[in-house]
Amino acid sequence: RAPAEGGVAAGAFPGRMGPPAFEPLRLGLLAVGELVPGSWRGAGQPADFFALKGVVEALCERFAVEPAFAPGSEPFLHPGRAARVEIAGSAVGWIGELHPLVAAEWDLENRSVAAAELDLAPLFAASPLGEGTYEDLATFPAVFQDLAVVVPDDVPAERVRETVLEGGGELLRSARIFDLYRGEQLGEGRKSLALRLEFRAPDRTLTDAEVAERREAIRAALGGIGGSLRE
Repeated sequence: RAPAEGGVAAGAFPGRMGPPAFEPLRLGLLAVGELVPGSWRGAGQPADFFALKGVVEALCERFAVEPAFAPGSEPFLHPGRAARVEIAGSAVGWIGELHPLVAAEWDLENRSVAAAELDLAPLFAASPLGEGTYEDLATFPAVFQDLAVVVPDDVPAERVRETVLEGGGELLRSARIFDLYRGEQLGEGRKSLALRLEFRAPDRTLTDAEVAERREAIRAALGGIGGSLRE
């Protein structure tokens, strides 16, 4: 297999001779057991899908790249707790919790295990670091708001985020999911996702009325996927 564009990270081989093998650089992540032990303040944080997803998001943030997550189907990962990692519309890796049968084979059935693998060449290629672009953030400050969205359990979180961004229009600069809740208050088969929204205009300070108008547009857009705002 010929190495893709992207230099050594994509498997290119320096020198006049061709590479003896296709060896792209990949980053592997593995978390086992409790990441944070329990204490009198509350329960500990297990090494689950959401904990490792936060690590992947933090890594991409350092490269100024926004990852997307779509349902995954790796056979060694837990069904429903796995995702395909995408950058700029292309798949670059996977993330998820270990399949129970695999965990049992490795004597890990009583411990939480999450893993991920990322292709580094697309991450480097998508990063704008070093381009020297700047934006005025002080003259017209952003408006930050939190939004709770209730959707059917089978609606992927990434689809919810994309719908919110579409409804928010140009004034909604970013939408980041930071919490997931399931409970009797929502009803069976439904979940609530909390998002942090950043509204900003490049030429003026936004008014409360403008932001409220965008929230109503988001509410209408969510209706198209069976979602609603949790008041």
